[in-house]
Amino acid sequence: MSNILDIEGDMIAKLIKQLKDAFGSLTVYDAPVRQGLRTPSFQILTPRLDHVRLMGGIGELNYLFNLNFFPESDSPAKSYDEMRAIRTALPFYLRYIGGEGEETYHVDRFDSVIVDDVLVTTFSARKQVRIEEIEVLMESLDYNIEMKED
Repeated sequence: MSNILDIEGDMIAKLIKQLKDAFGSLTVYDAPVRQGLRTPSFQILTPRLDHVRLMGGIGELNYLFNLNFFPESDSPAKSYDEMRAIRTALPFYLRYIGGEGEETYHVDRFDSVIVDDVLVTTFSARKQVRIEEIEVLMESLDYNIEMKED
């Protein structure tokens, strides 16, 4: 990856592609939706990023993902069955974000819960990166102090 700032956008784009490949042409939102939510749909949010420094100038970025699924059915029983089916399938489709032959991100800490007719799934995706040293612009500061006595 050439630019560390592109990692999150790359993850989200690949996640959207994987969700559409796995579950068909569902709508996938990559931001909060206030009104007009179409169902069935997924919503991807990335509320947290952890950075861990490792040895040898390597760092690890851990993105926390919230992946919400909104079922289509108006029937509570059918909605529940729809969410249970998605909940069962997701860990198998999302072992990694990204496909063969492209940059991939390891997925772990996978957790799903059904709350108020929404399947809420959280997981982390991580990427190791090389930490570049920032050039020090000023190595020392010379100064003179003169003291005056009154």
